[in-house]
Formats: sequence, C-alpha cells, structure tokens
Amino acid sequence: MLTRHIPPGIITAMSTRKSFKPSGDGFSRRKFIFMSALAAGSLAARRGVAAVSPNEKLNIAIVGYGGQGGSDIRGCSTENIVALCDADEKVRPDLRAQYPRAAFYQDFREMLDK
Repeated sequence: MLTRHIPPGIITAMSTRKSFKPSGDGFSRRKFIFMSALAAGSLAARRGVAAVSPNEKLNIAIVGYGGQGGSDIRGCSTENIVALCDADEKVRPDLRAQYPRAAFYQDFREMLDK
C-alpha cells in the first residue's frame, strides 16, 4: 500500500470540510486553490524558521565614510564591516568607535592591496 505524507495543516482542513473528495467529480477549482494555498503556506512557514548563517554575510569596506559613505554604512550595518578608509582620520570618530574590529586606512590603494 502506498502512503503519502500530508502536512498537519492540510489534514485539519481536510477533516473540517465535509465535502472534500480528492478524486472524482467533487474536486472543484475552489477546493484545489484552497488546498494549494494551505500547502504553500505550510512550506513557507517552514522556510522562515531557518536562521541566517554567518557565511551568508558580506565583508564590506567603506571608502570615504565622512560624507555619503556615512549614510551608506547605515544601509549595510547588518553585514561585516571589515575596513574603513578616509583621507582625514579625524572625521567621524564615532563611526570608527562603532566598528572597532574594522581596520582603518587613509589610502584606499593600501586597503585594496590587503
């Protein structure tokens, strides 16, 4: 006998609807769409549980963080900020303190070499 695995949400929906017939003339488009939505929802719920791996984060270097780069760094603050580069080392000491693991460079060519 061939058995299939049916997610628990679908079994509940099947048992609450009295007119559900998986085969034959009783399987209308409305029932098909309803069952498809339940299956898609249960699959989407399972995928949302997975945590983000550290390997999925980008290593980012910011060049010129005193001007526009300062606002750009806020947009990617969830990633790994590995280097900060600005010609003036006195600009934005608060930003440098916010990323203590990031290396600081005054010359972008030196930063790109490493």
